[in-house]
Amino acid sequence: MRALWFINNKGKAAEYYGETEKKGGWIFSLQDLIEKDEKVELGIVFYSNTKEEPFEYKGTKYFPVKYSYEGSKIKKTFFRYLHKTEYKENLNTFLNIAKNFKPDIIHIHGTENPFGLIIPHINIPCVVSIQGILTVYTKKFFSGISSKSWIFRNNLKTIFLHNTPKARYMNFYKRAIIEQEILRNANHIFGRTNWDKLISKVLSPNRKYYHIDRILRDEFYQYIWNPKDNAGDTFRLFSTSGPNEYKGLETIYETAKILISNNVKFEWYVAGINHTTNINHVCKKLFKKRPEQLNIKLLGSLKPDKLITFMKKSSCYIQVSHIENSPNSLAEAMLIGMPCIASFAGGTPSLLVNNEEGILYQDGDSYYLSGLILELINDENKRKIYSQNARKKALVRHDPQKIYSYLINSYKNIIEDEKAK
Repeated sequence: MRALWFINNKGKAAEYYGETEKKGGWIFSLQDLIEKDEKVELGIVFYSNTKEEPFEYKGTKYFPVKYSYEGSKIKKTFFRYLHKTEYKENLNTFLNIAKNFKPDIIHIHGTENPFGLIIPHINIPCVVSIQGILTVYTKKFFSGISSKSWIFRNNLKTIFLHNTPKARYMNFYKRAIIEQEILRNANHIFGRTNWDKLISKVLSPNRKYYHIDRILRDEFYQYIWNPKDNAGDTFRLFSTSGPNEYKGLETIYETAKILISNNVKFEWYVAGINHTTNINHVCKKLFKKRPEQLNIKLLGSLKPDKLITFMKKSSCYIQVSHIENSPNSLAEAMLIGMPCIASFAGGTPSLLVNNEEGILYQDGDSYYLSGLILELINDENKRKIYSQNARKKALVRHDPQKIYSYLINSYKNIIEDEKAK
């Protein structure tokens, strides 16, 4: 079987380029299994900053495609001012790659880029994996911090480079329109949650849906969280966030402020955000506090081993996003057996059963979240039950061989389906 992937990153080509900081991730884990299967030949299409020739690395053929609106910082800033978004500029290039590679199936990973626009122009079976759904994300973009709140709180660099929340929202909005076009034409969808299953039923009325979970990063299969590693008077919380407005950093700030007012001894580790991130700059102004004044420690971007080091020190994982499909960070916390609290947003209710495998709360409700944290601090037995049940659930859901077997069988079914048509 020849499979051609369209992906939103470089996959294992990051190794080829020497970009060690970008190694890892679920796509690496899945690609590892594909490359070990002698019955499958893999080709990967990805966006590149420069025009490059195709190359082969560790048995996989790579097809870099230059992003149309790449260039110098001045050019990129100009494109942002015009809200330029990749659309059909590289459509013929994608079609030519498919024609030359001659795949049995095309797998488009995500709807964030316009790869899926090839579907109505090609007679090769295609399947689209849903990662997030931008159409819904745009509705929740300013859930935590309103668009008005940003007006006088952007730093000068952000304003000058036109990288403001409004500019990012416009980019999201335009890509969401492209996403809707992709899904309208999709006959086969891979998803992971009841949320994406039902939304794809609306946006992709002719689709056949396949549930395929993700293989997580290797390191998280190898470590088991132990409450003895984080014993002491200080209750440590851990979250993974991001620079996007809907990721809920303001919920962490507000919850920390409430916990301090209740004289709680705690520290809150936050991975994925550093002190220079614009969302942190805005939160500091909104709450008139620096993160360290609220016992928040911003860790920046961390590799898996460093992430696990801080998770090992922590007593509970907190997911604060206003919208997600199935966040890998929460899945990884469950896999190592951390007690988890997650916002009831998007697909997260498909990941854990409330009050059995963790706790769900309404996104943005910092007072309720504070109460849940206080409850867990005082109930060691409940933390133990959530830990055991979360790990048990995640080990079954993220079993690599089971997922890979289902993926290959789904490929075969799609190919047969399209032949029958």
